[in-house]
Amino acid sequence: MKSVISASATSSTSARSNIYFTCNHIGKTIDGTEYHFNKASIPGTVQYKQLMERMNAHPTYSLNPISTKKTSSKRTYAGLNSKLIKEYISIQKNREELEAEHKALIDAEVGFPTVKSWFLEKYPKINVKKAENEIREYKLKERKAGAIKVKATTKEKTNENGKDNHSIVNLPKASNQG
Repeated sequence: MKSVISASATSSTSARSNIYFTCNHIGKTIDGTEYHFNKASIPGTVQYKQLMERMNAHPTYSLNPISTKKTSSKRTYAGLNSKLIKEYISIQKNREELEAEHKALIDAEVGFPTVKSWFLEKYPKINVKKAENEIREYKLKERKAGAIKVKATTKEKTNENGKDNHSIVNLPKASNQG
């Protein structure tokens, strides 16, 4: 009698037993996820053993793989990091105000999740890829504007012959006294 009690006690306190397949007695199906049905196709796995038990217990039931639904309504912000937040703020029209708020958060030593929440309150419909493209385009425009300024200052420094004074080294003429 003692061995029966200890056997049942050990089975209830053993490692968590996972139920991969359930029986729907109303619909007469054995339900499980597609993943677990795929695992059950490999003999010797826990899923295989459990499915075989269910099928032997209910031979008239059909198998019903349930596909997991992915929620598309949840917005994810992969790629949203401190650097992107700082760069995106720097290209905005009201950047002084935003940079002051951002600096206050950083100075208060709040964690990134708080900074991220603040940023998402300011820009709730932000798309990370579009923001990265906006930053790239802004930097490209700045480089082009800087290159135009350099060309303009170079043109001012050319002499009346149309030659760039900076590219010509004025050496004294060599005399042939010899």
